[in-house]
Amino acid sequence: MKITRKFEWDAAHHLNLPYKSKCIGQHGHSYVIEVTLEGPVNEYGMVLDFYDFDQWVNNVSFDHTDLSKNLYFKDINPTAENIVTYLKRELDQTLPERILGPDVKIQKIRVYETRKSYAEETW
Repeated sequence: MKITRKFEWDAAHHLNLPYKSKCIGQHGHSYVIEVTLEGPVNEYGMVLDFYDFDQWVNNVSFDHTDLSKNLYFKDINPTAENIVTYLKRELDQTLPERILGPDVKIQKIRVYETRKSYAEETW
């Protein structure tokens, strides 16, 4: 079974690019993050309690931060693609196995930078 939870975070960033782009200057986005888990339904009828899902993902929130100042993005641009990779790494490090169980895994992370643009990775 798959379950998905959506999060909305506002953050600023700028990109270091060797060509002209609107993204070079400091600016912000209202990011929409979707995290999908896949695993068996437990004895309570759920893959994971959505309250616990919220607590887990919000622990790695970058809401109201400047992503360009995050140490993870010291040597790479905080693009939507790199944010997906960042979130996967951070969520894997804080995976609440006691809640999730060994058979529940992150299946997909999608990061909307705008309403029309997103990056995603599926595992």
